[in-house]
Amino acid sequence: MYTVAPLLNIHWGWRYIWIMAAVYTAVLFVFFLLFFRVPPVKEEAGTAALAAQDYKLREVWILAGIFACFNILTISIKSYMPAFLEAVRGVTELQASGATSVFLILAMCTAPVAGIVSDRIGSRKKLIIAGSVLAAFSVLTAFNMSGVMISVSLGVLGIAAGMLTTGVFTAVCEVGHPASGMAAVVFGQYAGMCIGPVYFGALAETFSWWTAAYMLLPVLAVMYILIFLLRFR
Repeated sequence: MYTVAPLLNIHWGWRYIWIMAAVYTAVLFVFFLLFFRVPPVKEEAGTAALAAQDYKLREVWILAGIFACFNILTISIKSYMPAFLEAVRGVTELQASGATSVFLILAMCTAPVAGIVSDRIGSRKKLIIAGSVLAAFSVLTAFNMSGVMISVSLGVLGIAAGMLTTGVFTAVCEVGHPASGMAAVVFGQYAGMCIGPVYFGALAETFSWWTAAYMLLPVLAVMYILIFLLRFR
């Protein structure tokens, strides 16, 4: 979408971006109805009660907090990077969106590899730590680089997303019931997605792009503290 939307806007205008998004969503909906089948699951007595008990698990909410912080970082950078590149670096709309799409492409490619590596080393926490370290690099550099190095910074953030997301999703299903665990993590995800753009946008508008970027560091610090509190491998 980051690559296709600017092309549609250049040739036909913004209206066609929404039309394409609606058609794309409708096609996915049809594919879901035709091909998705829920595998049979044998539920044992008391499973629902046990799943509800997982909302009291410390690790589940720590993982949710980690994922909330990570989404504040990534959504802030990803949402505003095209506008920053156009306004400050002077690139075209198409170039700005293309550079930002590197994040999504590498996140998608990294996730399955990260899962395989995590299974091989037998640790989810190491995967989360590695992703958080790479995320720190991008937070510090994304708004301070120019040219191809911006794509490098966003690419590193994409790799971080593939690693940390895989680690969090896998870990929460292992420390608690998959249903309640995933519900807590998704709650953290959407909380981060709501907070990030508002937080970053307000800082960028009030102060500067660079001040807003550096004010992501406290969020990064909170994420590191939460990772330190994890008690599993």
